[in-house]
Amino acid sequence: MNKGLLFVTAAMMLSLTAAGYAADAAKAPAKAGWDAAAAARYLDARESWWQGWDRAKRDHGTRCVSCHTQATYAFARPALRTSIGAPAITKEETAMLADVRKRVQAWNQMLPFYSDEVYGKGKEIESRNAEAVLNAIILSNYDVDAGEQSEVTMQAFRHAWELQIATGPDAGAWVWQNFDYAPWESKESQYHWAALMAVQAAREPGSYTGQQDVLEPLKSLRGYLKTHYEAQPLLNKIAALWASGVFSGILSPEQKESLLRRVYSLQRADGGWSRRDGTPLETRSDGYATALIALVLEEAVAGSPHPPALAAARIERALAWLRANQNPETGAWPAWSLNKNRDPESGTGKFMSDAATAYASLALLEWPRHVVYRNAQYGFCVDLPARWAGYEVIEEKWESGTASGGAPASGLKLRFRSPRWTKDDPREDIPILVFTTAQWRLVQKEKLIVSAAPIGPQALAQSESYVFALPPRWNYDNLPGLDDANQIAAGKFLRPNCGSGAR
Repeated sequence: MNKGLLFVTAAMMLSLTAAGYAADAAKAPAKAGWDAAAAARYLDARESWWQGWDRAKRDHGTRCVSCHTQATYAFARPALRTSIGAPAITKEETAMLADVRKRVQAWNQMLPFYSDEVYGKGKEIESRNAEAVLNAIILSNYDVDAGEQSEVTMQAFRHAWELQIATGPDAGAWVWQNFDYAPWESKESQYHWAALMAVQAAREPGSYTGQQDVLEPLKSLRGYLKTHYEAQPLLNKIAALWASGVFSGILSPEQKESLLRRVYSLQRADGGWSRRDGTPLETRSDGYATALIALVLEEAVAGSPHPPALAAARIERALAWLRANQNPETGAWPAWSLNKNRDPESGTGKFMSDAATAYASLALLEWPRHVVYRNAQYGFCVDLPARWAGYEVIEEKWESGTASGGAPASGLKLRFRSPRWTKDDPREDIPILVFTTAQWRLVQKEKLIVSAAPIGPQALAQSESYVFALPPRWNYDNLPGLDDANQIAAGKFLRPNCGSGAR
């Protein structure tokens, strides 16, 4: 690649500029909402443009994969489909996925994106490494969307792990495409995408990070992120914070606290963050910096139903800026190259807006991080992830065999159903049984049997009057979405004393 190609127009800040944020600063401008459908149209149009751009074309009828336009598109577009009620994969997504899968499946036949002969020594290795990581990240996002692993994604991960640096100071990372254009093609890009590789490996369905063949690569990756953290520019540290939310041991509590203090101090009076590298190109609040920081704060700091008040306040201000700054005509968010003065209306001038729009959409879609079901009759709440917005609750009864004293017993059974469930494509429900404390004592003594299984229900939480539990073998049918349901059920998603309120 030369300096006019692929990722090179995008620029990440080398430092975030302080705006003198004070508690009594003017409130960020707000507007009622944002247009998810317009954001989706913008991202689709940009993917279509990339597919047709002559300078993106490579061998075997494939295209060069891009960090700014395609990788971020893969993060955001599946979530947008659910949000706007159009669950079918779009033709733009289909084209991108076909291209990536073709290169993964014919990996040994594909030429590196950039040759040493044309672009300089080392460029073949750089482009091969970067592509392997990006392929895995892109395909894994669609595994997450489907709720199950795919073989081609496993192939992509294997290619990436095979190219992971094994020895030396950068062991655990990947040699990255470097044309001195941050954030996508520079030395600092190596750390940024290593952190996002950790995030995506953790998100991959099927308990991927527990598989024997990836334990050592992940250990090495964690070590790299930990030992190289202090030398990183601020937005790379933000990426490390994202990774620390899924892998322990990357950041110490002191490093996390120090980073958050710095990030909070740099939030501008309008609610956004800006990117600067010492050039006068642009100093306003920027959609890329604001969206990425807001998203990571949601993921890593405010990921519980009850985020720290300070984090929640900063996120709300950032989201107010994002709502106020979406272009109503294009659906995009403003972000600029700090490398070159580019025409923002040109194809290459929109690369930073591509990433900004993807991350802004995710940040806005996933806040609040949970949707809450409240049951006033029994006084409990269920916290479901934002992707379950529009879920259905099915009320049933559990019934037992003869209880102590000869009287049959029964109680409430609720099924929480994913909004993606259809008759033609059923997905795993999350069932919850409600017992009185007296009934639960009989269950524990095996005098009240609620299932033919040789094991009893699994208690989730208990209030003064009730016990809430998962039925035995509820997840043995292996429906699509099982990993998603298991992940929710494994957390503290049920609160037994959350007060009264409408369901």
